[in-house]
Amino acid sequence: MAGEFGAYIDSKRKGRGIGGEDIRMKDIAEAMGMTASYLSDIVKGRRNPPDMHTLEKIAVVLQLTSDENEEMLDLAGRERDA
Repeated sequence: MAGEFGAYIDSKRKGRGIGGEDIRMKDIAEAMGMTASYLSDIVKGRRNPPDMHTLEKIAVVLQLTSDENEEMLDLAGRERDA
């Protein structure tokens, strides 16, 4: 079951690609330097959110605003501390 962080990442990839398409999990994973299955585990809550450097890469790929990025970092921090 996805945690808040995973649900947030999944929601933010919807409609943000070229022409309003969803950004594929594979594209996010490639930017992270990881496999799509690893990212899928993070989104589904089976792994902790990644480190700060990787979160920065996710923010770029998802084109997050500064407020969205702050929210993502907060969610990641909460899940890592849990």
